[in-house]
Amino acid sequence: MDRALNRRAFLKMTGATGAMAAAFQPVAALSQGSKAQEVENRVFAASAIPDRILLIPTEDSARSQCVTWRTWEKVSNPLAQIAVADGSPHFTSSAVTVPGTTSVLKATDGKDWRDYYHRVFFTGLEPEASYHYRLGDGSTWSEWFLFKTSAETLKPFSFIYLGDAQNNILSEWSHVVRRARVQDPDIRFMLHAGDLVNHEDSDEEWGQWHQGDGWAQSGISCLATPGNHEYKLESISPQWNHQFAFPGNGPDSRRLTNTVYYVDYQNVRFISLDTTLMHNPYYARKQRIWLKECLKNNPCRWTIAFHHHPMRAGASGRTGHFLLNLHIRPLYEKYGVHLVLQGHDHTYARGSLKPIFGKYRPTYMVSVSGPKMYTASASWADVSVGNRQVFQHISVDEEALHVKSLISTGELVDSFSLNHAGV
Repeated sequence: MDRALNRRAFLKMTGATGAMAAAFQPVAALSQGSKAQEVENRVFAASAIPDRILLIPTEDSARSQCVTWRTWEKVSNPLAQIAVADGSPHFTSSAVTVPGTTSVLKATDGKDWRDYYHRVFFTGLEPEASYHYRLGDGSTWSEWFLFKTSAETLKPFSFIYLGDAQNNILSEWSHVVRRARVQDPDIRFMLHAGDLVNHEDSDEEWGQWHQGDGWAQSGISCLATPGNHEYKLESISPQWNHQFAFPGNGPDSRRLTNTVYYVDYQNVRFISLDTTLMHNPYYARKQRIWLKECLKNNPCRWTIAFHHHPMRAGASGRTGHFLLNLHIRPLYEKYGVHLVLQGHDHTYARGSLKPIFGKYRPTYMVSVSGPKMYTASASWADVSVGNRQVFQHISVDEEALHVKSLISTGELVDSFSLNHAGV
């Protein structure tokens, strides 16, 4: 076995934490009496072969990694295998098997199918190391995928930020996200600012979202925050908590679990807020109290917040989020959030607001990657562009954040840099 594997007990299985733990426990196979014809008629039906694979960052992205995936109900013994990647084709001989946990998603379209969602946590990993992994049940396996852990300190890296996908996802959004992938093959993750789908319980739309980015999601981590289209009233999409497993470090609230959280990645703190539930003053206050502590006790050099609704409107006929301005903007300006990534208004806008609550001046961005468009109108913005599906390539180093907004042809729409003072 490779020495890197011998240096530590390398891998152990950890369960989901907090409110998520109850949903993910080993389950027995369901009865084989499900209606096969209804399964066969599904556009994105599950099978024995793992699909909807997502690489999810953990609280310690240098030494651990989460993976989630889906199969049909006959798979009740989820397994993962992992091995150090060193360029040799013989890595499989040192692979370690790790058991997963399972939760069951019942049909969201009134039919009789059930999908099994699985997750596994790889722990005891080495910083800045590459690993192969595959998923299966002991007899049916996925292909081998590859990921790399983060550094423990600030080192240059890049990521992609995407606004609303939402509509005609596979046919008219996929070309944007795929171009974003090839724009920089070394990006470390994709960040989605809400409204990934149009109807929160549409499994077909979720299937389109997963297929739009395809196999690439198995090798590059995913960060996401929910939008209003991931909700029905105050109930989040049935698929959300099965397929996403974000760190459980958010407020002490069942409804905010897996939507409000932070990830520290190479000396950058990424903070997700749930602005849909923030329309309820109770959840707005909960997030304000949590965010204050999250910012006060922030060891990272850079701070990037992301949420769906914008602080200021980016489109004609839209308004800023009142409770977001009341509860959250003062904290951004007092504690020094550098960049705020948003969606919702189906335009592109970028600018800053004169600080009135503190000395810091965050840069706010509104973006859209899907085909649904509104009329651009943002008097607060330095740049405002309509009728363009855009993605943002963001590079981080010790001195600055470098942002490029592009369309799928590679044409540049906007670019700017922020130094550590926020200008």
